[in-house]
Amino acid sequence: MTNRRLSWVFLIASLLLTITACWQARRQWMVLTQWKPATGILVRREVPRNHDSDGYLYFQMKGTFQYEVDGKQWESATLSQFGSRDFGWIAPRTLAYEQGSQHPLRYDPARPDVFEFGAGYNMIYFATPLRYLLAAALCLLTGLLLRRFGHAPKRCLLCNRAVLSYYHYCPDCGESISTA
Repeated sequence: MTNRRLSWVFLIASLLLTITACWQARRQWMVLTQWKPATGILVRREVPRNHDSDGYLYFQMKGTFQYEVDGKQWESATLSQFGSRDFGWIAPRTLAYEQGSQHPLRYDPARPDVFEFGAGYNMIYFATPLRYLLAAALCLLTGLLLRRFGHAPKRCLLCNRAVLSYYHYCPDCGESISTA
């Protein structure tokens, strides 16, 4: 496979990764644009031990918040959108949520007991789509570099010898090399 053909593989992969990033960000975008904001008071927090799809331990903060929707008090719990296999990573983020402290959250207007805390335009909330976009950018860069440097070398029309790009005459036969 030539470098030019291989560049198309990377360029198509970057397009697919960009589409995947948009697909992954659709829920976050819907929460930020369609759900209603509220201020919640943290009643209780914990870090339950869960397992990810590979069977490894996965830590996420579970927060129980009390908030008001249309004059009615709600108390509901949900898992955070951030999590990790490393408890050392999740611990400081969980400790930032102190019991009794107020935090912005967003709730579903159709079902006020469904909410998310920590939602916003930040790196943690959009972590998965941003990873896909980073992979897409790397594939795009690789594809463009392969297209740029994947040209076949110039050849002399008379003796068919490969010549360097800055040669104006063939070193073997002296034929003028076309720059077109």
